[in-house]
Parts: sequence; C-alpha cells; structure tokens
Amino acid sequence: MKVDKNSSCWKIEFGAPDLLKEDILQVLETYSDAVTVFLKEPSNEVLFNGYFNFPPDTDSIKSDLTKVFENFDISTPNFIPIDLSSIDWISENRKNFKPLEVGGFTITDTDHKGNFSNFISRIVVDASTAFGTGHHGTTKGCLTALNEICARDLLPSGHLLDMGCGTGILGIAAAKKLNRKIILVDNDSEAINKSSYNLKKNGLQFSGKPFLSQGYNSREIIIQAPYALILSNILAKPIVKMVPYCARYLRNGGYAILSGFLINQEALIIAAHRQRGLIPYKRYRIEGWSTLVFRKLI
Repeated sequence: MKVDKNSSCWKIEFGAPDLLKEDILQVLETYSDAVTVFLKEPSNEVLFNGYFNFPPDTDSIKSDLTKVFENFDISTPNFIPIDLSSIDWISENRKNFKPLEVGGFTITDTDHKGNFSNFISRIVVDASTAFGTGHHGTTKGCLTALNEICARDLLPSGHLLDMGCGTGILGIAAAKKLNRKIILVDNDSEAINKSSYNLKKNGLQFSGKPFLSQGYNSREIIIQAPYALILSNILAKPIVKMVPYCARYLRNGGYAILSGFLINQEALIIAAHRQRGLIPYKRYRIEGWSTLVFRKLI
C-alpha cells in the first residue's frame, strides 16, 4: 500500500495475544486497504497495523473485534485512527533504512557508502512512499528461498515473473542472480513507477519490464509465459485466488516462491496449490510469517 502525502491515509494500531492472530487478521482485511502484522518476541504478543485510504469506520471495526476478544474472555484493546497524510514518509524511511543482509543479498539505499564489490549481491532500493525495503519477514523468506534455488541451479529455461512487485526487490534479486528477463507486475501505479526506477538504479533497465495489471489479467504476462520462476509476496486471499493462473503460466519443472501469509495459513495455501498440481518443495518461517516454495512437476 502506498502513502501519498497529498491524499488521505489513516492507520490503526494495537497489540493482541498470538492465539487471536488469524481471527483479528480476518477482521482487519475486511475493512482496511492493507495490513501488517509483527510478532513481538519473546512476549508472544502480536502488533497489528491496519491502513486505510479513507477515515476508518472504527465503530464497526471495534464491534467485530469485540466478538473475537469476547470468545477468549479478553478485553478489547483501545485504539484511535491516526492521520498519516501529513507525515513525510520518504524522510522517515531514509532515517530508519539501514543496510540489510539476507539470503545472500545486501539491500541498501543509494546514499550508503559501504564497500560493495559484488554487483550481483547488492540490491539498491531507495526509501520511498511504497512498502518494500526488504526488512519484513516475508521478503526475507522470499530472498532466502530464491538464493537456495539459484545456488542449486534448479530452474528450467524461461523468463521470471514478480507478481505484486511493490518496489521490485524480489524481481531485481532474481534478475541479478539468474541473468534472465524479469516481468514485474502490480496493480498500483506508484509501485510500477518505483520498481522501474529501482531497475535503473540496479542497472537492469534492459532486463526487466514493469506492467500495471490486476493479477494475471494482462496481455504482456500471457505472451511471455510460461515462466521458470514466479515470485509473489502478497496476502493469502489473493494468492489463493490466483492459484489457477500461477499453475497455468508456470513452466513444467518451474518453481513458485509465495509469501505474505501467516504460519497458520500455510495449510490453506498448500491445499489450494496441490489441487492445481503444484507440489510443496520447501518452507521458510521468519518472524511469524511463512514463505512456501512449490514446484510444477514435469
């Protein structure tokens, strides 16, 4: 989700026990435009953030959350909507953006002055108004999975697809490691602009092409198929909804690296992909989030 200082953007935030995580997430996904969840170890408490493009209906949200908390005889936490539109998020992100090493990659911004001699392992992503600087557990999981697949030389021939690319981190990492053409797709025009900018920053403007599309409903995606690798770091519901297309456009012997869902949503994701002939290959669990790798049998 993007945060544009020229438009309305609101946030609610509260903590709750880990055992309520899935039920609370279902409530927040009903009302909000984006949700983040962070496990606060070792307290076993979860921090929830719901983001909204308009002032949220807090009465309805609290009403539905109360039903969840009452089932466990726990008091409903208090929260108030916070107006984020006046915050300069680019400046805030730059202040907090520290180099990150994960999955064989080092993620930095342009201004970082460290010594990075290996072009392939460094990903340059400038702080922006779009989510995606690599610090979330889902991105870490995807990069770790990608690094292992590349190291073991598992992929068949074919292009790469980053579905729901955001700032383009996963697509950039895959293109650098595999030296193949990458198609980047998102339904947010700002994500397309930012991923295009980041491709150039990483010297990949001729290796990658971002497209605006609602899921797989784009001519550009279809004509480049089938793909040797599909990466998708979004939420559980859209991942399940797009299973038929992921299976259709993945090359035989190809792999799909999927994340953006909680550990207790793994069974749902696995079952949906098994029905379409995609076999679980490996899983990674980081900070309460899951990354699953599937393979399409030859």
